[in-house]
Amino acid sequence: MPLDLTGSVAAITGGAAGLGAAMGHCFAAAGAAIAVLDIAEAAAERTATAITVAHGVATTAYRVDVADAASTSRAAAHVAAALGGCDILCANVGVQQFGSIDRLTDDDWRFVLDVNVLGTVRTVGAFLPLLRARDGFRRIVLTASLSVLAPAVRMAAYQTSKFAVAGFGETLRHELAPEGIGVSVLFPGGMVTGHLQSSADARPPALRSTGARDDDLVAMLAHRPVAADDVVTPEHAIRHLLRDLEADEPYIVTHGAIRDAYTERHGWMIDAIDRSEGPDGEDAPMTQDTEALVAIEAITRLKARYFRLMDTKRWEEWGEVFSADVHLEVPEADLVLDGRAAVVSTVSSALAGAVTTHHGHMPEIEITGPDTARGVWAMSDMVEWPAGDHGGRAGIQGSGHYHEEYVREGGQWRIAALRLERLRVDPLT
Repeated sequence: MPLDLTGSVAAITGGAAGLGAAMGHCFAAAGAAIAVLDIAEAAAERTATAITVAHGVATTAYRVDVADAASTSRAAAHVAAALGGCDILCANVGVQQFGSIDRLTDDDWRFVLDVNVLGTVRTVGAFLPLLRARDGFRRIVLTASLSVLAPAVRMAAYQTSKFAVAGFGETLRHELAPEGIGVSVLFPGGMVTGHLQSSADARPPALRSTGARDDDLVAMLAHRPVAADDVVTPEHAIRHLLRDLEADEPYIVTHGAIRDAYTERHGWMIDAIDRSEGPDGEDAPMTQDTEALVAIEAITRLKARYFRLMDTKRWEEWGEVFSADVHLEVPEADLVLDGRAAVVSTVSSALAGAVTTHHGHMPEIEITGPDTARGVWAMSDMVEWPAGDHGGRAGIQGSGHYHEEYVREGGQWRIAALRLERLRVDPLT
């Protein structure tokens, strides 16, 4: 079933043209209201109008300069006022700069990094409170570049900025996972757009441009040849965007023949890791503190999957977060279950048809042995049942704690015991 975004709001920077405009049409076709944000205000307004005409959704257009923190904050406030919030954020603005490293000036670097890197950081910082205020399907898309996976010459400033965007996105994904906000890094290949002209138009007059030379493009294409089918329309590039966002994929590659180049680069990295091993062919042992941190991160991600898979009703996958002999207790419901099958069957039946959101916060995780751990999570949840179910209750909103034990089986951490103690339960009416 196609992803239904009715009732959601998608905000897209760089949304007036090219990839950003294609994203706007893509989300609108799924039912989302669209905020078209761009430094080119008139173009943003035209794109917003076109989206409304094509898809019948609410839209708004607003001028934003992501190199200006105040402008970015005003854009977030405008989206909240005009459309009521934000569920999907696409930090898509990016400017290009060609040139060999020895020709690039401080102004070149300053322009590219301020827009591509700090602009992305500012955009996420301004809009994240809006996403945190919403429930359900929430996603952040950060536009990097295919050149991060297969770098080419004469693109140092641009590629450096996009490496930074990818690193920022990976860290952001880890930090927001416990809140149920997915983060995906988009790696678009070559497209038929006006990216070079829009980059030139966005450059402040005070930052003098080195300018690209004819041999820059020649050198780049000689280093990374581009076939005719490597350059596509933006609409084709994002043909799988909704599918990948629904699956909460960490990386989205649009197109481009870079498998061989990336495989070669990946092989060099694996070789470097192999060379770091001790003379006996085994990795140097991690310190006890490092092992504990690795285990705690793995358990944190395990719990994030627990929440996400339960709320999305992916029960077979949800069952895999538990050990086969898991023990579950919910005292308020006088519920005691033993075994993965019993837990999955009972919980899936209880939540059939319900809309749920579960959040975990402030984990206190203690590693108790080589393959065991225990933890306490602050939690909040909301369960809304279909009308007439469960004694006429519309639903409940609760808060409390999970008390859990974990076991590592075959290298994978799983929940071995779970006790949910809600300290407060309020009815939804």
